[in-house]
This record gives sequence, C-alpha cells and structure tokens, in this order.
Amino acid sequence: MLVGASFGGFIVRVFAGTYPGEVAGMVLVDASHEDQHEPTSMKSTADRLPAPVRSALCRLLPTMGRIGLVRLMLRSSSRVRDAPRGLTQDQAVYLQFLSNQPKSFVASGNEACNWEESAAEARAAANLGDRPLIVLSAGQGFAPEDPTAAREAAAFHEVWVHELQPQLARLSTRGRQVVVENSGHGIQYEAPEAVIGAVHEVVIQIRREQRKRAVFRTGNVRPLLTVRNITHC
Repeated sequence: MLVGASFGGFIVRVFAGTYPGEVAGMVLVDASHEDQHEPTSMKSTADRLPAPVRSALCRLLPTMGRIGLVRLMLRSSSRVRDAPRGLTQDQAVYLQFLSNQPKSFVASGNEACNWEESAAEARAAANLGDRPLIVLSAGQGFAPEDPTAAREAAAFHEVWVHELQPQLARLSTRGRQVVVENSGHGIQYEAPEAVIGAVHEVVIQIRREQRKRAVFRTGNVRPLLTVRNITHC
C-alpha cells in the first residue's frame, strides 16, 4: 500500500495509475488536489513573482544547486522554518537542519516549479477502483494575522475540507474521508496517531481481502504486504 502526504499525494496517485498491480490500498494525508487554488495571501513569495521571472528562476534552479550558489544563498539568509506542532526540540532542530540543506531547497523549488505538470499527471491517473482508501484532512486551516488574509484562508479551508478532500475520497468506491480536528496540514507530526490508525485500518482491509482470495485459490496462503510511505512537509 501507499501513504502520501501533501504533494506526496500526487506521487502515490501517479504511481498507482502507472503500476496498478503494485498498489493494494492507499492513505492520503491532507494531500494536494489538482484543482486547489489558494488565495494570494497563502502563496509563497516565489509563487507571487511575475510569470517570466518565476519561469527563469525555475530554469536556473538546478544549475544554481550544482555550482553551489544555493548553498551560499542559504548561508547568507539564515532561513528559519516554523517547526510543526508535535515535534520535540531536538526533532525541530534536526528538521531545520534538513530544510537548510541545498538539496532540500532545490527539491522544494522543483516541486513548486513543476506543480502544474504534476497536477495534470495526477488528474490523468486512473482511480483506485474498489481498493481501500482513507483520506485524512486537516481540521485546522492556516491562520494569518492579517484579518483580510485570515478570512481568505478560512474560506479556502472550507472548500478544502468540504469539496476538494471529499473528491479525493471518491477516487475509490471504498474511500472515506476523516477530518482530523486537532491538526493542521502537518498531520503526520501533529496527530501521528491518526495516520497510524488509518494505515492500520487499510492494512486490515487489504489482508482480509487477500485471505479471502488465498483461501479460494490455495486453501491457506498469506501474501506479504509492503507499506510505502511518501511524504512531503
């Protein structure tokens, strides 16, 4: 089975569409939706740049990473990332360390640069048929301090929880959505028990189906089950 969080939702859906025989079930953790359109106040600085500038930066980014320019930029900027709730102090420090690695910066940039292409691939991927699917959705949205931005973010969150995420659940005839009320986007950090529970439930469903097929075919066979976890922070 596959587990995909945030942008990782695109990756597991495309994988399932490409290799359907390799995927027995799926858990999506506040996963990206190909039709999401965040208000400007929620977009990153790079996403707010004029299209020609952004396009040029996207083309240059891999080269900047190879020649060490990204490393110099990160050293001079002292980029600080807000640690998700649920992490210990040591875990937060380590996450900060990883986030400031040039490879991490370039990977995040490539993700943003190729978002539309990735969304199109996810849209074109086949659905999951009757394979078990649980969609975990953040019950708490992004809350900017600016009142106008906060209203825009709240309106987007309503669409996210009540329209876009349910659409993901309908990728399978056995799909269902679970809203994790006590968590924001980083469910895997803020409410890991919800992710563990969803994975456990899907695994049980898969094994139940496998046992039925095994008994029907051979009498007593228990196939191996692999859980693959693809996340994005």
